[in-house]
Amino acid sequence: MGQFTVVTRGKDAIFQLSGALGLEETAALRPVFWETMQETEAERIIVDLKAVSRLDASMISLFVATKNGLTKRRRRLILCGMKREIFQVFEQTNLNAYFDIRKEMPAD
Repeated sequence: MGQFTVVTRGKDAIFQLSGALGLEETAALRPVFWETMQETEAERIIVDLKAVSRLDASMISLFVATKNGLTKRRRRLILCGMKREIFQVFEQTNLNAYFDIRKEMPAD
């Protein structure tokens, strides 16, 4: 079972995710991502995945929907800290070209 926390840093909303992320975690995160997009001034949503052991297609779908929503608002989604095996899923589906994926947490 996965967990998450949200912290703000300047104009960034940082989601720190951990554990195995599946349908249940996606359902819990969806309204939080939406609220962050709609009700905050966050220019970037940064998703820190360094403590994530596994994620499924529902979570990837949530990332796609979040990126699409943020792009319409001229904001950005950044995924960072992926383990190699998770990054390979993004490579195999060519989503590594669609997302802004970084090895480390971006600076201010």
